[in-house]
Amino acid sequence: MKLSSILQFEAQRISTVNEELHRHLFQSDVPSTSSAEPLHIELPKLKSPSLQNHFRIISEELVRKYKDYLDLAASFPFSFPKPLQWKCEIGWTRYTHSGDIEQVEYPKEDVFFFDVETCVQDGQLPTLAVALSAEAW
Repeated sequence: MKLSSILQFEAQRISTVNEELHRHLFQSDVPSTSSAEPLHIELPKLKSPSLQNHFRIISEELVRKYKDYLDLAASFPFSFPKPLQWKCEIGWTRYTHSGDIEQVEYPKEDVFFFDVETCVQDGQLPTLAVALSAEAW
């Protein structure tokens, strides 16, 4: 049996306490009815008749992009050849798998694997970084 078929909710009115009980609990003559103006607020439509499914759908919409990134990372082919020579320059150098080399401000792809090396004797800052994407090193 699916959990969603067990967890069905029905809307029910919340009854207020009667006046006598209210006086006993709160020791005041305040009636149990509200004199405030009704509040009119427009709520977004539910994405499903079930509140549980409504929030599941919203959460799936919010994480879909990141799930797609994870799916891409999980199917990542790691058989790309490394460049024969690396440029030792400040900034990002992009080595495409077809052999092109270009300077870029940052990796162009959305998903890449990143590694940083430090030389502790020279300081705590990164000395070398490399990123591998589906398109380039």
